[in-house]
Amino acid sequence: MSQKLARFGEAPMIPLRRKEVCRRIAYSYQLIVSLFIAGVFLVSSLPHLTNSYYFLSSVFQYKLVGATVGELTAIVLPFLQLCVSICLLTRIYVGGSLLVSSGLFLVFTIIHASVVVRSMSISCGCFGPSHTSPIGIGSVLFVGALFVLSLSGYVCFFVSRPELSNSAAQEPIASPTVAIP
Repeated sequence: MSQKLARFGEAPMIPLRRKEVCRRIAYSYQLIVSLFIAGVFLVSSLPHLTNSYYFLSSVFQYKLVGATVGELTAIVLPFLQLCVSICLLTRIYVGGSLLVSSGLFLVFTIIHASVVVRSMSISCGCFGPSHTSPIGIGSVLFVGALFVLSLSGYVCFFVSRPELSNSAAQEPIASPTVAIP
């Protein structure tokens, strides 16, 4: 690498390779996305954990599942959202957390779209009883945008990893040798 001349007292400027710049941009993007999604899940899960009966009634008003699945959803979903947000905030299992959040947002988008198609007039119940916004095209687009954001963060997570961004052709994999007697 050639170094550019710097003025007196300045460190020499070393140009970054294009891959490294892309990797840093991808890391910054997925970090911002991770923190945003962690905030969304944290704000959504805490009211559901503190007022589980309201969340159970919100699950039942969608009229998609029976009593057993509805109760299971009302029990598991807030804890899953809280675990995903903690993992994203603490940077533990980021790839898996972004993948789980993408799956959740995809399911939420499909559920919101089904409510719009069935012409139901219900509130979302996404952020507890204090936020009673009705489900409509806007909420479907919002949750769909969260899905796209989460999925793009998942893709950028892998692009930003230096050990995965090098192609396999650069480092040949040693083939196992078998001794024939």
